[in-house]
Amino acid sequence: MDYTVKNLVMDRTDKNVTAGTLSRRDRAAGTGLSARAPGKPLTESRALRAPYCPASPCTAALHGGDEGNAQGASPRAAGPVLRARRSGPMGQEERTLLPMGRPRNFDDNQVLESAREQFWNQGYAATSLQNLTDATGLGKGSLYGAFGDKRQLFLHVLDGYREEQLNGVRAVLTGPGTPFERLTLLVEGVAKGFTEDPQRRGCLLANSTSELHSNDPDVVSQARTTYQAVEDLLIACVKEAQDDGTVEPSADAQELGRLLLAVMQGIEFLAKTDMDGSALLQIGQAALKQLSRH
Repeated sequence: MDYTVKNLVMDRTDKNVTAGTLSRRDRAAGTGLSARAPGKPLTESRALRAPYCPASPCTAALHGGDEGNAQGASPRAAGPVLRARRSGPMGQEERTLLPMGRPRNFDDNQVLESAREQFWNQGYAATSLQNLTDATGLGKGSLYGAFGDKRQLFLHVLDGYREEQLNGVRAVLTGPGTPFERLTLLVEGVAKGFTEDPQRRGCLLANSTSELHSNDPDVVSQARTTYQAVEDLLIACVKEAQDDGTVEPSADAQELGRLLLAVMQGIEFLAKTDMDGSALLQIGQAALKQLSRH
C-alpha cells in the first residue's frame, strides 16, 4: 500500500554486546556496526527504522494532505545498527564484535532513503548496483559492508517502508475523532495522497509484490503480514463504529473491513492510470456511504 498502509511493527529489543572477535563468516559478511573501543559495550537494534516519507498517503491523512506541513514534521530516527550473529551451543545466539578500523562517515537512514527512491522509481529488477551507488554516494564495498547485497538492501528498505506505513494507518485509526471519522480520514487520505504524488508511483509494497511474487516468497510473506495487520485495524475500527451506532451493528465487521482494504488498494492502482483525483475521492466516499447508517 503506499498508503500502505503498507508496513509492520517490529520487535525492537535492544541488546548490549561486548567487543571481541567476530567469526570468519561474520567478518566476511560485514556487520555495519560502528567502531567502539575494545571492551566497551555496543548497542545493537533489531530493526531498521524507516526514513520519513512525505509522499505517503498515510502521511497525507495525518497531515491533512499538506505535503508542505509533512516535510520535517517527523524527525528521522537515529540510524540503525545491523546485527552480527552466529549460532551458539544449544541453539543460543552469540554475538561478539570486532572493533572496526574506521567509524562510518555516512548516515544509514539517508542511504536507505536514497535507495528506497531508486527502487520505488525503477523497480527491483531494473535497479542496478551502479544505480544504487550513484543514488547513495557510497562505493560498492561500503554499501555491501553496511547492508549486504542488493536483495538484502532491498529487504531493509521494504521493512522500513512497511513499518512506516502500518504505523501511519494505526495512528489514524486509533487517533482522535469518532470511529467513522477515523475511517473517513484514512480512506480519503489515501485518495488524496496518491493524487498528490506527481509521479503516481503507487505503493512500494504493492509494486514490489506484483513484481516479485513469483520469485521471492519473503516479499510475498511480508506483504501478506502487513495487509493482514491493516485489515485487523480496519475491522477493529468498524466494530467501534458499530458500537456507537454509526455503522449497522448486524453487519459483518470483517467483511466491511476487507471491503475498505480492497477499495483503498483499488484506489492505489487506479491512481497509476492517471484517474482524476476527484474520481478517486468519490470512490472512497461511495464505499464509506455503504457503511454509514445516516
